[in-house]
Amino acid sequence: MRFKRQYVEDIPIPKASAADCTRVVNLVKSCLSARGERLQSLELKLSEIIAGLYGLTLSDLNPGDLVVARERE
Repeated sequence: MRFKRQYVEDIPIPKASAADCTRVVNLVKSCLSARGERLQSLELKLSEIIAGLYGLTLSDLNPGDLVVARERE
């Protein structure tokens, strides 16, 4: 697989503050050990933070855009 810069150079990547980065990292770490409703709650919060970095709210997103919890086997 080859990386072609022309296909990714225009993807908007928001500048996140150090505090936002820390929040995202901590939420992801919590998600790795969570199950059930707690996992869904954490992933919803993660989606909310990431949407906020793009200047959006959860209501601006389609359900398919959200991180969806799936029970791990």
